[in-house]
Amino acid sequence: MAEQIIDIECTNCNASGVYRHPTYMPGESSVCDHCKGTGKIVARFTPFTGVRIRDDVRTVRVSARPMMGVAAGLTGEAISYEDFQKGKRPRV
Repeated sequence: MAEQIIDIECTNCNASGVYRHPTYMPGESSVCDHCKGTGKIVARFTPFTGVRIRDDVRTVRVSARPMMGVAAGLTGEAISYEDFQKGKRPRV
């Protein structure tokens, strides 16, 4: 399915277009840097139509927790990709 584009409320300024920082003087604000004052941002997404099958996977395991942003490898039991596609999930 093709990418869709919608306007959504800017969460940085609560769709007001202006940002009010606690250090600003009373009554002062600035133009929201995130939405550039429009109060909205453009969201681009592709609707989910189902899980895609990968040809390059044979087994599935649980990812070990990353340490300082570096992948720490895999852990736990390995299950077949076929079982994973049927809804089974590997145990840690």
